[in-house]
Amino acid sequence: MPNLAALRVLPPPPSNSVNCREQHLKCDRVTPKCGTCQRSNRQCRPTGLKIRLNTDNGNGKLVFSTKQKWVKTPKRLVFIDETKTIIRDASSPGSGADEFDDNVSSEGTVQGTVRGPAQDHVRYDYHFSDSGPRSPSERFLAKSNPLRAVPQEPLKWPLPKDLEGRLVRHFVQNLALWLDLCDPCRSFEIIVPERARSCPMLLNAILTLAARHKAQTSDPQLRVPALEYSLRCYRYVSASMMINLNGKNQEDCFAAAIILRVVEEIEEAHQEVGIDNGRILVGIRSMVDKDLADGKRLLVHSSLGAASYWVGLRQEIYRAVMHKKPVEITLVHSLVDKPLIMDDESGQNDYDWANRAVVHCAKVLNYVFGPREDGEVERWQDLHSEGQAWEKNKPASFNPYVVEEDQSKAFPEIWFLRSCHVIGTQHALLAESFLEYNRPVCASREDRASITKTVQMLVRRICGIGLGNDRTAPSMFTACMAISAFGDLFPNTHDQVTMLEILRDTERRHARPTEQVQNDMRKKWKWA
Repeated sequence: MPNLAALRVLPPPPSNSVNCREQHLKCDRVTPKCGTCQRSNRQCRPTGLKIRLNTDNGNGKLVFSTKQKWVKTPKRLVFIDETKTIIRDASSPGSGADEFDDNVSSEGTVQGTVRGPAQDHVRYDYHFSDSGPRSPSERFLAKSNPLRAVPQEPLKWPLPKDLEGRLVRHFVQNLALWLDLCDPCRSFEIIVPERARSCPMLLNAILTLAARHKAQTSDPQLRVPALEYSLRCYRYVSASMMINLNGKNQEDCFAAAIILRVVEEIEEAHQEVGIDNGRILVGIRSMVDKDLADGKRLLVHSSLGAASYWVGLRQEIYRAVMHKKPVEITLVHSLVDKPLIMDDESGQNDYDWANRAVVHCAKVLNYVFGPREDGEVERWQDLHSEGQAWEKNKPASFNPYVVEEDQSKAFPEIWFLRSCHVIGTQHALLAESFLEYNRPVCASREDRASITKTVQMLVRRICGIGLGNDRTAPSMFTACMAISAFGDLFPNTHDQVTMLEILRDTERRHARPTEQVQNDMRKKWKWA
């Protein structure tokens, strides 16, 4: 049992960084410079301290508040023993860690060769840093060929028409747009399938998503192939994340993880209620953080890595809204800070404006779902001003070309020319909805009624954009996010029925699980 008296005289922990607070990020509180400020090369300025004492009850037991939040742990825990004894045994001659040293070159290159009927071999090289891993577990993983865990039967290229060829076509023609919404290079439509010719990890990611989507929407028999493809791809991605990839291989792993996260989102309907199945998101965040720390330049403008980051950020926003959690992927790097060009008639800058709206939405969600701190009113005002500035200065191309108001319909029908206009506008409206609903000062009943009316108007526009641009499937996903967050503010039965139709149609056509949201709304609307 620890000495409680000794614990109480320890110095208080360091405070949050002002930069982290302004960016609405969780600070690691490392002194003299936190990790966020270290990566962005900024001066680290601490905020004021807040010290809360926790005393014992006289019996040697700590007393906790009735509002104390406890971390949920999974039913199954895995412990890794890296005590001195284990390290000594693993480092000794003839230990298991040294039995897997084939195909490891002195330069630190793990080389894998997989053979198949259509070609002599497919070669895939991974490089890890010269510094080498430190723990026995890391040494074992680095010295093991990461392709050992992957079935040695790569798909031949050209692909057979009946299954794999049809799935790749489905991905390119129907699903890549989900990911390329704000990418002028259309990386997931063009670059990813081309690299999949020689990268089994990307090819299996494409096949996994395409098969899972079709199994959910039109062809249930594809569930088994989807599972087989996903097992292969998870093994590739997991093995790749264990070692230090460089360059093109690192981009491929990042893109494959992004595609697998879409599969996770589709499969959330089959998870236990209330469980956030975000295993791949943890790996995505880790890759971004490691890249920023190492300076490897994965997140270069107009690269596949940059395109993957923007998709990952939108995925984090979806998770944050649906699970009421802050966005955890970092918002501090050159991609986010890229200056916006005013009065650009070429339209290329529209993608940057859309991404800036997405970043703004992430900051707002961090404010809403993150820990409360001093200066909440000032933070709200800063975010509100940021949203107003985006709305005021956005290019004219972000104005819709059709706005149809019909009093007989629950929502207006709003049409845009490009997907980046759709997603940028929806995320700006979603951010405004959360800010309006979470005003720090709202005393009277009249104020609350006015806020509710404003949020209803914003949600109607978000849903109207989704209905008017349903070819851009993620516009329907954003509409579902708005319904999940604010659907209970709509007492009118006609509005409620239309919202349920949006939720059902999104699940039926796009395999996006909405059953839990439907059930939640029925309860909040007090439907029998």
